[in-house]
Amino acid sequence: HKLPPDFNEQEFREQNRDQVAFQAKWHLIRDKIIADAGVELTPDDYGRFAARDSAVVGVEPGRLAEMYSTSAGARERLSTEKLNDMLLESAVITEKSTKEFF
Repeated sequence: HKLPPDFNEQEFREQNRDQVAFQAKWHLIRDKIIADAGVELTPDDYGRFAARDSAVVGVEPGRLAEMYSTSAGARERLSTEKLNDMLLESAVITEKSTKEFF
């Protein structure tokens, strides 16, 4: 696909530089945490995520679990979700009033 003739690539790069840097840093940190914590997707994980998602995407859970296990993009997304679940389970959340900050 071609970009519109009036597309300013330099401006686009400048506008998105901070977001791209944040995403790159997050991926490096995420990968390190996943490796250090030994987070690995199991067949049960694929089944659990597929059962959750099957109605939304309109694919039978078993077939969706198989698709997830063979897709690099899906494995990355599901690994991140599993990591987030693990972090939330171990997090200690203390609610604070916003009045304390303003």
